[in-house]
Amino acid sequence: MPEGYTPERLEEALYAFNLETNLPVKKRRPDWPLEFRIRMTELSREPGACVAELARQHGINDNLVFNWRNLHRQGLLDPASRATLIPVTVEPLSPLPRQTGAVSADLPPVISCRLTLPGGSLSLTGPLTPELLRALVSALREGEA
Repeated sequence: MPEGYTPERLEEALYAFNLETNLPVKKRRPDWPLEFRIRMTELSREPGACVAELARQHGINDNLVFNWRNLHRQGLLDPASRATLIPVTVEPLSPLPRQTGAVSADLPPVISCRLTLPGGSLSLTGPLTPELLRALVSALREGEA
C-alpha cells in the first residue's frame, strides 16, 4: 500500500465513492478562466496551428478548443458580451404623511424600486413580487440585444 494511505483512502481512490453516503463521488470539471479560453482560441486560429497539438501542450482535450472556437465565433467568449453589473443605490423612503385615525398593523410595507439607466429611469412602487421583478429584468435584457 502506498505510504500515507489508509485502507479507507485506498478504497475511496479505487472505487470513487463516498464511504459515509455510499454514493459515487462526482469529479468537478475544471473551470478554465475566460482569458485562457480566448488565448487558446487565438492560438488555434494562427496559420499552421494544429488544434490537437496545441491542446496536448496545454493539457486539455482538443474538443474543448473546438468548442471554445465555436463560442468565440458566436461572440460568446467576448468579454464585452458577458453579463455586467449596473450600479444600484438604495435610498430611504421619505416618511409618509400621517393620516388621521389609527394605522393598521395589517397594511403591508410600501416597497419602492427605482432603476436609472443611461436612456432614462424607471420607478416602481407597490407590491413588487419576484415574478414582476423577473419580468422587468427579462424585458431589460431583451432591450439590450
